[in-house]
Amino acid sequence: MTPGCLNLHWLVRHLAARRCIPLAFLCLLLAVPRPLDGADGVEIETVEGRFTVETTPHLGRDTQVLEIGGVEVPLRDILAIHYPVPLTPPRGSLRILLADRTLLVGDVSDGSDEEKLNLKVKDLDSVLEIPLELIRRVTTAVETIGPSALVFDEDTLVTREGSTLTGVLLLIDSAGISFEDSTLGTLQIPWQRFFSLGLAEIDPTEDLPEGTISSIVELSGGGKIRGALQSSDDQTTVIAHPALGNIRIPAERRRALGFDFNRIVFLSDRDPVEVEEGTPYSDYFPWHWRKDRSVVGGPLRIGSRDYERGLGVHARCSLQFEVEKGDNTFISDIGIDASGRPTDHDSRIGIVVFKVLLDDEVAFQSDPIGWETPPRNVVIPLKGASRLTLVVEIGPGHHVLDRADWGDARIVRD
Repeated sequence: MTPGCLNLHWLVRHLAARRCIPLAFLCLLLAVPRPLDGADGVEIETVEGRFTVETTPHLGRDTQVLEIGGVEVPLRDILAIHYPVPLTPPRGSLRILLADRTLLVGDVSDGSDEEKLNLKVKDLDSVLEIPLELIRRVTTAVETIGPSALVFDEDTLVTREGSTLTGVLLLIDSAGISFEDSTLGTLQIPWQRFFSLGLAEIDPTEDLPEGTISSIVELSGGGKIRGALQSSDDQTTVIAHPALGNIRIPAERRRALGFDFNRIVFLSDRDPVEVEEGTPYSDYFPWHWRKDRSVVGGPLRIGSRDYERGLGVHARCSLQFEVEKGDNTFISDIGIDASGRPTDHDSRIGIVVFKVLLDDEVAFQSDPIGWETPPRNVVIPLKGASRLTLVVEIGPGHHVLDRADWGDARIVRD
């Protein structure tokens, strides 16, 4: 039986238990082999695992179920739809992070003033008018913005020379940034001197209307649009943003459509109850685990894929978490962080083994995973367990560059 068939069997058994489909139709589905990984179709990620379909699902603002291969799956059981669109270099010079965690990549356009920033977003083929009070972080397009970037007590600008200015943002336009420093007064910082800008929160983010489908669209150039789903088909996805209005994402720029039904808890938002780090043959171990960053402080990146959330560790590392009431499933991508790639392509370097333990019993163990291995998805049911332990062991070869990532490590709740 192929992995794709096995995954579909799992999904079908799950739906059969809920009496969503008749038994006769189950037999028909089980007889049809379906690909899982490496196919050119659309990949559906559910709370039960991932599998591939050949046609693009169509959704609207009132969609409650999604038909997959003749099976009706509740939309709240679907985590994301992944489209066969490759990741490209950023299409713009700036990354703009908004208060609701919408991330836009583009260039400053004409018409920006003291109230708004006009940003030309090539992934959207449009110019967006962004109120300055919504912006939380501005960096160059090569800098990855992590979740901790949202917290600033006052507006803070950092120049390429390393100078830090604190005060009030006045203007962002095509020439650069106008900034009133609390000590130096009003300054004009041209883009060639700019490194990053963080803004203090003025007003809380506006909630989406009740009853709407909270969605996140990942763009091919690295951006993310968050808002209420209006429609999605094989041509476009339309998202209603509370401040930016309806945003149309062309299919050729749409990498993924995710859903948020308040069921997801990222492990980086929980603290482990027990941590073990180090090697059996040395007391020297300077690499301590991190939340939402690699173990060396950079962005979480496995292969060519970046992860906004997750855990970065170095072998050997064991992180134990309590399984709370309502926790249903643990899901994560695993792999060697991109910073663990050796400069001389030594195949004996940067190799680890991942394990997931439930109450000290091994629920999952990978083969040795090296820096050339693409991200692998792990799905572990948590029902009946009281402890979840994530372990990264030293693999064969040298204990060098064993930098491992739990990308998007999260728990799906009931």
